[in-house]
Amino acid sequence: QTLTEILNEIAEIVEWTPSRPWAEFTAEFKPPKNLEERVQTNLSYYRGNYYVIILSAVFFALCLHPPGLIGVVMCVVGTLALLSIPIETQPGTYLTARQKLLGAFPVCILIISRTGVLFWISYGFLLGLIISILHSVFRTRTIKSRMNTMFGNLVNTIR
Repeated sequence: QTLTEILNEIAEIVEWTPSRPWAEFTAEFKPPKNLEERVQTNLSYYRGNYYVIILSAVFFALCLHPPGLIGVVMCVVGTLALLSIPIETQPGTYLTARQKLLGAFPVCILIISRTGVLFWISYGFLLGLIISILHSVFRTRTIKSRMNTMFGNLVNTIR
C-alpha cells in the first residue's frame, strides 16, 4: 500500500471531511436560541475544521514537551514505514495492515509511556475539544450548513 492509500483509509475510518473556509468558520458568533440544533448542525458542517483544530492543539501541546514530540514522530514514522512494506510470514502469505498495526501498537505505547507524553497529548486534545465545542455552540448556522445537515439526515434515513 502507498502512503496515500493508508491516509485515505484512515480518513474514511474517522469520517474526515474537507475543511470549510476559515473566513466562513470565524464569521459570526451569537448566543444560541436552540442549542441542540446549532451544535448538531455545526458539528456536522465544520467537522473537518474541528479535526484541524484538535490536531493543531495536540501538536502545540507536544511542542511544549520536545521529548514527547520526538517519541510521537518516531511512532508515526515507524508505523507508516511498517504499513508501507510487505512482510511475508509464509510463502505467499503477507501480514495485513491490521496485523501490522497490532504489532506497532505495543511499541508505540511503550515509547509514549517512557517519554511521558500522554499527559501532553491529553492536554492538547482537551484544549482542542473545548475550542471546538465553544465554536459549535456560539457559531451561528448558515443556510449552507442547515441544508448540508438536512441533506445528511435525508441520506442517513434512506440508507
